[in-house]
Amino acid sequence: MEFTNASQLIAALQKRQRQAMFRMEQEALNEMRAETSAYYDGTTPKMYRRTYMLRNSPRTSAINSSGDTMCFDAYLDQNYRYPSIQYGHQRPSKTPSMTDVLNLTNYQTSANSSVGYLHPTIGRLHYWERANDRMRSIAQNTLGSFFPT
Repeated sequence: MEFTNASQLIAALQKRQRQAMFRMEQEALNEMRAETSAYYDGTTPKMYRRTYMLRNSPRTSAINSSGDTMCFDAYLDQNYRYPSIQYGHQRPSKTPSMTDVLNLTNYQTSANSSVGYLHPTIGRLHYWERANDRMRSIAQNTLGSFFPT
């Protein structure tokens, strides 16, 4: 492809960059969904009923661009509230936030919980670290394939 001026070259690079970012955004979302879904694999709790809200929490923002920079955010939605978590016959006096649940499911801790002590859950821990590591790899591989050196 030939460019007759710098504006054409910049436009072509930005188009290619947007394509790479779109692919990274889709792959990051897929990776987060796979990790949060895998949390539930092979285990069935006996003391509580699963809501599967964690599996629905992965999100990405729109791709933003400013000058030569493009970015998006990949995150777990913190706005969920658990409507009826019950342990045996006890109901907590407060409803745990998604932040509480993420700390409990990812790290097995209820330290600094907004509702006090939460019972440990059964599931595949450290999913967020695995998802982050994989998303970094996705970014490097995608940019490398779109812009080989």
